Amino acid sequence: MSREEIQSEQDAKKAFKAAHPKIHEYEKRVLDETVDHHSNRLAHKLGFRRVNWNIFLRILIGIMTIMNMMACYARPDFLT
Repeated sequence: MSREEIQSEQDAKKAFKAAHPKIHEYEKRVLDETVDHHSNRLAHKLGFRRVNWNIFLRILIGIMTIMNMMACYARPDFLT
């Protein structure tokens, strides 16, 4: 993609957000309130005060890396 195409896509997204502010507010509310509410509730049940996303994401990336390595070694051409 060229720089002009990327810029036009970004402008189109900004124009959509400006034309439909209720959709953007609803999306933000769902992400900010609902996801955080349920993740904090789960963390509280596990004995934590809040979700520590940094540690969670590091563990998740580590698990994904190990699983990817295992999948690559299972293939006959694991270097590709």
